[in-house]
Amino acid sequence: MEASLATVKGIQKITSRSSEGQSYITIEFHPSTDMDFARVEINEKLGMLKNELPYGVSRPRISAYVPKDFRELQGFLTFTLAADKSANEIRKYALDNLVTPLMSINGVSEVDVRGGNEREINITIDYDKVRLFGISNEKISSAINDAEKILSAGTINQKDKRESVQIKNELTVTEILNHQPIGRLNDGSVLRLKDIGNVVDDFKERSNYYRINGKEAIFLEIDKEPGAKTIETADKVFTKLDELSKNFPTGFTLNKELDRSDDIRKELNELFSNAVYSLFIIIILLIFIFRKLSYSLIIVTSIIFSLLSVLLLFYLFNLSLNIITIASLVLGFGLMVDNSIVVIDYIDRHYWGRGIKYLTIYVKEIFSPVFASTFTTAAVFIPLLFLTGELRLYFEQFALAIVFSIIASLFVSFAVVPLLFLKFGFQPAKGRLENKKSQNSFFYKLYEFIQYKIFKLKKLCIVLLILIIGIPVWLLPNRIETPIVGNLYNVIFDSDFYNEHKKYVNYALGGALNLFFNHIQKGEIFSYGATDYIIVRLKLPNGNKIERINDLTKKFEQEILAYRENFANLTANVLSEENAYLRIEFNRDQSGTAFPYLLKNYLTAYAVQLGGLNVSIFGYGPGFSSGGYLSYS
Repeated sequence: MEASLATVKGIQKITSRSSEGQSYITIEFHPSTDMDFARVEINEKLGMLKNELPYGVSRPRISAYVPKDFRELQGFLTFTLAADKSANEIRKYALDNLVTPLMSINGVSEVDVRGGNEREINITIDYDKVRLFGISNEKISSAINDAEKILSAGTINQKDKRESVQIKNELTVTEILNHQPIGRLNDGSVLRLKDIGNVVDDFKERSNYYRINGKEAIFLEIDKEPGAKTIETADKVFTKLDELSKNFPTGFTLNKELDRSDDIRKELNELFSNAVYSLFIIIILLIFIFRKLSYSLIIVTSIIFSLLSVLLLFYLFNLSLNIITIASLVLGFGLMVDNSIVVIDYIDRHYWGRGIKYLTIYVKEIFSPVFASTFTTAAVFIPLLFLTGELRLYFEQFALAIVFSIIASLFVSFAVVPLLFLKFGFQPAKGRLENKKSQNSFFYKLYEFIQYKIFKLKKLCIVLLILIIGIPVWLLPNRIETPIVGNLYNVIFDSDFYNEHKKYVNYALGGALNLFFNHIQKGEIFSYGATDYIIVRLKLPNGNKIERINDLTKKFEQEILAYRENFANLTANVLSEENAYLRIEFNRDQSGTAFPYLLKNYLTAYAVQLGGLNVSIFGYGPGFSSGGYLSYS
């Protein structure tokens, strides 16, 4: 497969990862590659390889690459489809009537139907008749393959799009196979498949199980494309399913089981609330500092104008309002305020009502330092725009939102703030008196006293500054073997007394560097959402039946479902005869309680009682593995 896919145009790198029962091929393309056309070409390559795959190998599935920190959004919507029919019939209805309409939604990358069994057509050949008619195996195989064939007929290039043309003969009923011509006999009659064999439309043997909260039904699991708007995509899916449900046969019902867009909606609402609180706090601080309501309102108005300018830039650069960009705007409130405060304070101290000409001069005087300060701050974020790979997904929108906020605040602080000051903020004959009063204030005198002490005790202040920053004493080796110096060094730093008190020395001399390098957790690049979970993995040795591991999984489910009100969702997935896993999800309120830890301890104790089964439990503290059997690799 790798050799065939390597011929696709635009490929930069191909990597593969294989384990028991599954393989993954990751293809990286050059940035300028037309991914829509590349996907069509990949489908064609895999279609040609379909007949060469061994029996039992599932159809290869193509999906857009998802960074691991965003994979929690895969399967972001899950629905159950129930009816008074067999699971296989419900599955067939979902595949025929729901998958294609849902896949047509912009932003949906994959629709997976879980539950029931896949359709399988079994053809039994009577080789006594084959020998009687003198037909070869190759001729029979070729005729069967021709019954359902997809051929590429090229592409049609238009002004702004390119369309692939296919010739498709889809097999819908077994009667087509029964009448499929195999060859012509000597008497001129046509030999058909039904003359030498039997065709049975059946279903594959059950190879996996999938349940949500203990329910076994047909599940529609919908994946979102990376970069697509979560809430907008979810709303489109809901709308489409409402339309499709109107045509459901009698007795069919569709229920939503999982909706990860709910977490995004809550996060966005919280961010909006935090933005309002931040704005309110800024107003209070401005009133406290300036002691003029008019100045505070001018600066708040400048924030509103800056936000409107940022939203305009978002539209021009096709940026969406999401968790990252809204968080950037909340952070940018402080940056938006800076320029307006500097401008209005400078004008307040120098302008004495001598007309707009002098106001223009003062604005021009302050423009250069504010301009330099603004673009120096923006320059810190600009390198983030040139990151590549997954890091760019994390930081590009964040950096653009911050840079837009800073640039918008610069424009507003010189275009809007001076005019608002002239119209509403200027109060004649008060500025000089207030400046003199401020020099006699408590804070001014305190600042003057601190500055005096710093200049008087320069050496002591330098030493304190070094200790606050820190000396990396924790990097010193325990022993050195250098002659002369080594003996004295080892007596001090390799002594029991120093080793016992080493952490206190690190705190005393290490300062902020010690806290940063030794006491700040450095984990994943990005953690998405507020939902936490416990994973339970079950593994049996080779040679078991899928019913056994399914029964063991159900036992775990029964134990967990006894506490249904204390967790959000329980997902059980039996992957094969040897492997299964359960995922217990908790929302923010539930994860803040002691229950997840108690449940994990309970499941750990329960797993110890089971023999012949390897149980691994992860989440909420150190991992656990029962080691129920020995495995060799």
